[in-house]
This record gives sequence, C-alpha cells and structure tokens, in this order.
Amino acid sequence: MLQTLLALAALAAPPTPDYAADVAPILQQHCVECHREGGGAPMEFTSYADARRRARMIARVTQSGRMPPWKAGEGDYHFVGERILSDDELATLKAWAQAGAPGGDLDNAPAPPPPATGWVNGEPDAIVTMEAPFTIPAEGPDIYRNFVVRLPDLPKGTYLKGMDYKPSAMSVAHHVIFTLDTTGNPRRLSDASDVPGYDGMESNIETERLGIWALGSRPHLFPEGVALELEPGTDMVLSTHFHPSGKEETEVATVALYYTQEPPTRRFVGLDVPFSFGLLTNMRIPAGKKHYELTDTYTLHQDVLLSDIFPHAHYLGTKMDAVAAFPDGTTRTLITIKDWDFAWQEHYRYETPVALPAGTRIDFTFHYDNSESNPRNPTSPPKQVTWGPASDDEMACMTLGLIVDTEQQEAALRHDYANWVYATLQNADFGLLKRLIHQGKLERLDWNNDGHVEAGEVVHTVASVIHRMWTTPDESGLRTMLLMEILRRTVWEDIRIYVYIGAGVIAVLLTGATGLTGWLVRRWLRKRKAARQAGAPLNSVSPQGS
Repeated sequence: MLQTLLALAALAAPPTPDYAADVAPILQQHCVECHREGGGAPMEFTSYADARRRARMIARVTQSGRMPPWKAGEGDYHFVGERILSDDELATLKAWAQAGAPGGDLDNAPAPPPPATGWVNGEPDAIVTMEAPFTIPAEGPDIYRNFVVRLPDLPKGTYLKGMDYKPSAMSVAHHVIFTLDTTGNPRRLSDASDVPGYDGMESNIETERLGIWALGSRPHLFPEGVALELEPGTDMVLSTHFHPSGKEETEVATVALYYTQEPPTRRFVGLDVPFSFGLLTNMRIPAGKKHYELTDTYTLHQDVLLSDIFPHAHYLGTKMDAVAAFPDGTTRTLITIKDWDFAWQEHYRYETPVALPAGTRIDFTFHYDNSESNPRNPTSPPKQVTWGPASDDEMACMTLGLIVDTEQQEAALRHDYANWVYATLQNADFGLLKRLIHQGKLERLDWNNDGHVEAGEVVHTVASVIHRMWTTPDESGLRTMLLMEILRRTVWEDIRIYVYIGAGVIAVLLTGATGLTGWLVRRWLRKRKAARQAGAPLNSVSPQGS
C-alpha cells in the first residue's frame, strides 16, 4: 500500500527540470544578452558547463530579484524587452539547482547565441568611430568626458531613423548621452584639449539630445514616423560617464547609424523633468537623512504620445515614480522603480506609446537615503549632498520622449516647456546655485572649459536652453523676461554688494568733503571776525587764510 502511495505521489509531482529543455530557454531569453562573450557581464551562461557551475548562484539571485536587472516595477503599462521572470520560471530555476543541475538531452539544447559583436537592429547603413582612443585609468574618480564624432553628409532625402552604440571598454562605460551639434563649439573645445574630448557631462547645452545608452539598455530605432534630417557638417557628441574598475582600459566607441528615405510624419521632443536633471530643485539632502523626498509636476497643454522614459539619479536614490493624472480624473502609473541602482540604468520604451491628452498632469517623486545604512552611499560618514554632476553629488530627472504630429505642435510644446522652466526659476534657491558655482561643481556649465563656472556662464546656459524651446519671433518678450530674471537673481545679487560698497565709499568721500569744506568756512569766519575786531581790512582775509 505504501509503495502504491509513493508511486502515485511520484506521478503527481512535477518532473525535475533539466538544462536542455527547461533552463537554457530561460537563460537565453532573459540573461545571455549580457552574460556572453563581449556582453559586459563578468561571467557567461551560454553553455551547460557555465550554467551548471553557477546553478545555486543563479537560483539565489533570481529568487531575490537581483537578476535579471530590470528595475521597473509592475505598473499600468508594459515596456519593450521586459526582463521579468514569471513565477513558473523562478520555480524552474530553483528546482533545477536543488536537483543538482541536471543537463538533460544536451544534443537538443538551444544553440548558444553568438558573441556580442553584431548589431541588434541588423546591418547599419553607416558606422562612425571615435576619432582617437581614450585611456581610462585603473583607479580614481568617475570620469565625464565628451567625444566629438563627425557624421557623414547624407544625400538630400535621406533621414536618420535610429542608432546603436558599442563601447570597446564595456566594463567601465556606465552611460552615454548622445547629442547633435551644428555650432562647432564642442569640436573647438575638443581640439583645444591635449587628450581626446573635453571634460564635463553634456557640457555644451546648445547641442540637441539624440538619445541615451546605459549598461543593459537595448538599442531601439526611433518611434514609427520619426526621423531626423542631418545638416552637412553635423557632429555627434558622445557624453560618456566612465567608472574605473581597477584595470586600465582604452575606449574607442563605435556608433551604428540607420537611414530611411521616408520623410518624417511625426515630431519627437525630449523634455527633462525636473529641468536640467534637477538643477533648480533646491536639493539639499542632510547628512544621515534616511528618507528624503523630492517632487515635481508637469502639466501638458496639448495632446502627445509618450514613447519612452529615462529615469536618473545617483547613488543615494532608492526609488522613484511618475504618475499621470488624466483630465477625466483617472490616474495611471507611467513607471515605478522600487530599487534604484545607479550601476544599472535603463532607457524604457513603451510597447505601445501612451496617449496623454491635453490637461494631463504628471507627478514625479524621487526618494533618497543619505544614511549609513544605505550600502551604496559613496561617503562614510555621510555628508550633506546637493545637486551636482559628480557621482557623489545627486540628481533627479525623468526624460520624457514625446511625439506630436506637426511642427506647430512641436513649437507649442517647447513654448509651454519654456514657460514652465521660467516659473520653476522663480522658486529656485539661487543662494544654493551660487554656492555650487563657487565650488566649481557645475561642470556642464563651464562653457570656456577653464575649470571654473561664473554666474555669466549660468546665464548663458539657461538662456541658451530656453532659446531652443522657442521657435517664433513673437516670444522675444518672454525671452527677455527670462534673461532679466536670471541676471537679477545671479549676476545682480553677486555685484550688488559691490554696488553698496561703492555707494558707501562715495558717501564717505562726500561726507568727508563736506566736513572739510565746513571746517575751512568756519576757520575763515573766525579769521574774518578777528580781523574786524582788530580793525584790519576784510578783503585781506580769504578762506585759505592770509
């Protein structure tokens, strides 16, 4: 009887998973994009031997949620390429490890993927490469460096529809912001440097942002109907963040370009909320503060499609979310990240662009932990942290990729954003901003690349950003108002004390001159009186004396 029961139980129990039939498909779908030769991860899972050797570790890190590294939580919308293991997949990996990692029929296991040397979107139409290699030292602080690459001149009627990026120093390349430039300023800064590129992170704000790459991001072509016509002589600037790994590396990045002959039918606009990665948010995170919250809000005034979103913070960030409040009173979570990790940033693209009608308000919330209990805190003991470009400073931003149909809608969208930036400027803590300037922490504002940031460069930067948001001449009044506000809040407050000192000096001089004149007049009157009493002629007495 007992043997019968045991036999029935064995029949009812799920079969033991093996590598060939059960585990390899999971690893190839969710893991080997990075865990293969050239994929950037420190180990490979492309063969049974690789996976069996680390079976328990695979089970452990997947059960804990550390792997695969997909930070976006369950929201109201899905993203392209979500790396989220189902409950059944998690159970399979755990049971496989507990059973001793059996191989199964290895002859029928899925073929391992090739090394990460090809391009995800197929053979590109053109490939451009950094013009000179750049060496990243084995140790030292994070490096923010801009590299200028000349793009090929395209025949008229050819448009850029997407791109891909491949760093040669994958182990130290953290993330890259791609911008386009037609001013020539980045190239002049690069040519003036003794080593390739120039310092700072996206230093020249006159450039037009094209996209973002981060470790783990999957390259995408532009949204359907979106393409970009490149002017002759256009440069691409690769604003790259390197994190030294203990081994000297050499970077010679390549960029794949994809073209189309189809003219664009829609327009793409990327907007940062908060503005400039949090420059004007008055961010001050006290030392030891475990729960610090920063919020911002942006309201749309025309219908748009949200195609993608790129969240950003540094080491103190812990979680963040963006929630859309629609005009009909409903709310939807656009993205939520419950375990932010500066070492793994993702550019999230929606499976279907999200329709955001006019009047939609988007609320952004960022959380930070500046206590000793935060294992990612870069300073010990903790210190007060403010906004800044370095990794041990902080930022707060979600870059929204918005799509509209016409050039007029694009201009209106940029105009609304300019108005919002101007309103944000009214509440900015310029005392904090000036302190950051004096500390030299605003590298991206250092226009002349001399290692120092003056108030005038802040004026230049913000005015240039806003200028790009406006496209019609009748907005010159708003442009002038913004510039005057920046001048009043930065330059004037800096020079006001000197004006007061100068006025005081003039007052003292005037007072002194008045006192001297009074003393001379009184002396002259005394002498005149003495001469009258002595009977001397009055014209013999002058104010200077006889």
